[in-house]
Amino acid sequence: QQELFSSLGAWLVQALNPTGRLSFSLGLRLDGLRLEAQDRFQTDGDDSGLRRYARLNPIAGVVYSLAPELYIYANLSTS
Repeated sequence: QQELFSSLGAWLVQALNPTGRLSFSLGLRLDGLRLEAQDRFQTDGDDSGLRRYARLNPIAGVVYSLAPELYIYANLSTS
């Protein structure tokens, strides 16, 4: 059996900076996945197949500046 996997992702992110030290990011990511199996042992039948998946995933994050070059951040997303 030969297996082939491919994926593609595109995202859109909006950054919000209400203060000089705090910023937020919100976005969406569109993920596409393609899975294919090619059956190379067909004496018991052809079990080849193809599946495609697409999912829209949210993204959220926050960044806080502790100093000019020191940040603390948290991100939440799914995939």
